[in-house]
Amino acid sequence: RMKDHPEIDFYNHWKLVHIFIGGNDICSWCARGDWETGDHYRDMIRDGVQYLKDNMPKTIVVLTGMMDVNLLRRVDSAHLVCKEIHTFECKCEQNATVSDAQLSGICHEYMDRMQELEDSGEFDDSDDFTLVIEPYLETLTDISRNPDGTPNMDFFAPDCFHFAAYGHAIVAKNLWNNMLQPVGAKTAANLTDDGLPPICPEKACPFIRTTKNSQDCTKYV
Repeated sequence: RMKDHPEIDFYNHWKLVHIFIGGNDICSWCARGDWETGDHYRDMIRDGVQYLKDNMPKTIVVLTGMMDVNLLRRVDSAHLVCKEIHTFECKCEQNATVSDAQLSGICHEYMDRMQELEDSGEFDDSDDFTLVIEPYLETLTDISRNPDGTPNMDFFAPDCFHFAAYGHAIVAKNLWNNMLQPVGAKTAANLTDDGLPPICPEKACPFIRTTKNSQDCTKYV
């Protein structure tokens, strides 16, 4: 579609691709064993990003880091309907034989393997394509909450798993801010704070921050 769009110069206009994936893999991890390992997740991400690199010049791929699916158990403890829905939607989260530590462990394994892709520099060998991980969800320690401390269900869609419009608005601002923060200095999200202001690009480096321009932006200004 981009190639055929009359207002898009596919080969010369810059493009932004956002990827947020892996939650469903975590939800089936305990039943699929070796298939859903962190290594497999990393390899699938690598294959997908490599396909984009081979077919989309002038592209920044932004990859939102994995969040800890274990946090959904805090929703379940307050909402029995969500607990029932998750029995079908996220079996590993509802599996009593899977401890909190095990569930968090596989999530953090995914995070670590994902970070390996950025750290490897394998997608930084040219100036017209790059991969950047935005880690704002990786260090979450709690879900969105109301002033009385109860889970804020306005954050979630009716399936208690995906984000509602309110949740997307909060997540989107955190994503935007991470995109404009240098690699290595990106902030964590607070899903309870819906008043977070979006930041503006730095005058000295008015770009989406990448590994290269985070090291030395003067080359690109």
